[in-house]
Amino acid sequence: MNTLLKIALVSSSLILASAASFPVYSADMPLEQSISAAKTPADHEALAQRYEAEAKANQAKAAEHKQMASGYKNLGGKGGAEGFVSHCDKLANAYAEAAKQDEELAKLHRQFSTQLEK
Repeated sequence: MNTLLKIALVSSSLILASAASFPVYSADMPLEQSISAAKTPADHEALAQRYEAEAKANQAKAAEHKQMASGYKNLGGKGGAEGFVSHCDKLANAYAEAAKQDEELAKLHRQFSTQLEK
């Protein structure tokens, strides 16, 4: 094998190996990998959409726990229902705050996406 061919083969191998170490964004990736792989405006838009979906899910959980708290309030003082109400209220507040943070992350990814376009 001549020297030029050997150099070409080694160079090709190195290029392929280095490309494999840089992940390409995919919406199917775990979130941590998706964040690391996001390089383009489209990648950050996809992350924004992912966070918006998470916000909606958290809003739904907050509403569910508010309804559960109402149900427990209807139990009145029977068997210490106030503990159930307090628990549900805390979870409703936590899910509402998580939804707010998810919306903020979506906004930040959209802003970042716009900066990448410039």
